[in-house]
Amino acid sequence: MPRWALGPLPEDERIRRAKLLETALTETIDRLRQLGVQVAVMKQVPLMLFLPPRYLASRAREGQPVAEAGRSLASQRAFNRHVDAAIDHAAQGRAAVLDPGPLLCDPDGFCRAADPIAGTSRYRDEDHLSPVGSALLIPLFEHLLTDLADRKG
Repeated sequence: MPRWALGPLPEDERIRRAKLLETALTETIDRLRQLGVQVAVMKQVPLMLFLPPRYLASRAREGQPVAEAGRSLASQRAFNRHVDAAIDHAAQGRAAVLDPGPLLCDPDGFCRAADPIAGTSRYRDEDHLSPVGSALLIPLFEHLLTDLADRKG
């Protein structure tokens, strides 16, 4: 059973863990930069509160639409606010921050577990993308690699 299924951690524990992440991430970014490495940190993909392949298959078997399965980007941002803040602080002036949310969610802020046309799952499990979902992030990395190539001349 995934940890999130047991309910959210107490707020003070979430804050404590985010501070640990920020400290460790800052140290890691600084060490990599000392080695001349350009660093990018990617925020978490929107977490689905169900196992998408299984849930989508069940909906399809029952003749229900799969395009409606997902969650709002706003709920993801609220759930992950401490971790996102830790990443933003650690990376500030040191690393690029990549946010997959806008590429994985509709313009209205709904993050679908499945491609709305083909119905194929964008996720392998609750928080890991399938090849279909990963392909949606290509523009995020193209932009990063283009910037890197431009800097190297």
